[in-house]
Amino acid sequence: MRLSFTLLSRGRLLLIIAALVLAGAGCSEAKKAAAAASAAGNINPERIASAAAVSAANLTTARPRRSVFTVDDNIRDPFFPKAKKVTLVAAVERSAIAIDIPTLLQTEFQGVIGSGEERIAVINNVMLVPGRHAIIPLRSDGQEHNINVRCREISRNSVVLEVQGYTQPLTITRTQR
Repeated sequence: MRLSFTLLSRGRLLLIIAALVLAGAGCSEAKKAAAAASAAGNINPERIASAAAVSAANLTTARPRRSVFTVDDNIRDPFFPKAKKVTLVAAVERSAIAIDIPTLLQTEFQGVIGSGEERIAVINNVMLVPGRHAIIPLRSDGQEHNINVRCREISRNSVVLEVQGYTQPLTITRTQR
């Protein structure tokens, strides 16, 4: 029991000395800790002091290494070696592309649900009732456009919409497919 206690206390003492060295304790403090350690047991104080001085010198002179990255045009992906490189394409302004909103609304018009006064128009999975404002997402040339509309009237096979940017209401009729 006594042997394990002295080994345990020596281990703790060595941990305290190492913590002082790593915390940036000066050499004189390390020598004091070594002297205290030698008084407690059979530990060589010169060896501990020299190790503390060497590690303190390494801490002050060590500088972090900087990573250097280079981009080579001839590199290939090791996981997908047959993959082609991505080339940048000039971006096209969205305002430069003119879209035909009435035609897009016509193609996305899915029909009218209900009968009598309780009718609901469906355009691109958006349900419209008379008087309701809605945003209808439409795709054209790979781009999605959100169109603000207000439903004015719904008849048996058509819907009358006020579309943002148009002065006159648009009548969308269901075509036979």
